[in-house]
Amino acid sequence: MIDGKPLSIHILDTAWKAGACMKDEYLLWADGVILVYSMVDKSSFDKLREIVEWIFAKKGEEKVIAVIGNKSDLIHRKQVSDTEATQFCAEYNCLSFDTSASDSYTDVSNAFNTIIREIKLNNKKREKLNKLMHNPSVLAKLQIRQSLKNLAEMKWRSRTSTM
Repeated sequence: MIDGKPLSIHILDTAWKAGACMKDEYLLWADGVILVYSMVDKSSFDKLREIVEWIFAKKGEEKVIAVIGNKSDLIHRKQVSDTEATQFCAEYNCLSFDTSASDSYTDVSNAFNTIIREIKLNNKKREKLNKLMHNPSVLAKLQIRQSLKNLAEMKWRSRTSTM
């Protein structure tokens, strides 16, 4: 239940292996991607960059991406600073969460609820944009705008080629 409404979600759990061939289909059907790293294992955090770059290369910038730092209860063994995680998420425009799967069901639940709400919002925005782009008057305005831009470029080129 999200916001009092039943919702069905499908989760594909994959283990990322460097150099392994990840199938594009993994990303095609997804509205969002959740990346989980261990706060007590720096190498798991370091792999995130490779994974996010792969997602972006496959048109994943349209997807909601969430980064979840797990094992927040093991503060004394922490290898990834809050600053590192925050900077990474800002750089790639990812949602960011700290959780402890063993200590706090609430943190994990809140993370998933927030991610699902963000995906729903993203889908609504995409639907509105699709409707707008299929509106004949909007298409006509865009075509006129592009024609004017092309005309201006042609005039500029003709002026610069005679000089």
